[in-house]
Amino acid sequence: MATLASWRHLKKGPPYLRFGRVVCYREATIEEWILSQEVHPIEAAEDGAPTPEDLDDEGEPDFSDEDEHASRQSESWQDDAA
Repeated sequence: MATLASWRHLKKGPPYLRFGRVVCYREATIEEWILSQEVHPIEAAEDGAPTPEDLDDEGEPDFSDEDEHASRQSESWQDDAA
């Protein structure tokens, strides 16, 4: 519950209802919000985010082949400029 309170303060998280000091969440609204948080890896890869192939054994970005990374980044920047 502390996370939800923090999110309310930061104006993020799922929509809620407030009745005085009581905060309520509609079940359907929560389910819709959760589904809206879904990340599609293919779209993320198109945005220049690391794909699973870019991660090392510990889940950190592994750009040991810097030339490949640089060419992918320049392609991404060119796509954004177009």
